[in-house]
Amino acid sequence: MEKIIKQAFTLIELLVVIAIIGILSGLIIVSMGGITSSATVAKAQVFSNSLRNALMMNLVAEYKLDGNANDNWGGRNGTLHGTTTVSSGCPQGTCLSFNGSSDYVNFSDNDAVFNFGSKMTAMIWVKGLPSTAG
Repeated sequence: MEKIIKQAFTLIELLVVIAIIGILSGLIIVSMGGITSSATVAKAQVFSNSLRNALMMNLVAEYKLDGNANDNWGGRNGTLHGTTTVSSGCPQGTCLSFNGSSDYVNFSDNDAVFNFGSKMTAMIWVKGLPSTAG
């Protein structure tokens, strides 16, 4: 008679496999966080572009704040105040970094084109930094 050999996993082997699966799934979840953040920014950019295209005929000013406060549409340039710096790592190219207290941009309205009493659409992208206060 032939002897039938039964092979089975030992408890230690099963625990090792479970631990490896747990580690791999943890790595996947951590890497998905960055992908989710990138997808959110991409979705906001698509919305921004569609809104800009829809309002194109009525666009009064467009400030990309990509290193300066120049109006990319109608020539109504703003003025940077304080120690505003140019940053990289922005959704598109460069952007301005404000210190949160004395940095700002002044958009004067000498020709009264920004009529806040009528219908208006304004859009701004802001990335806040976490508070360091305890």
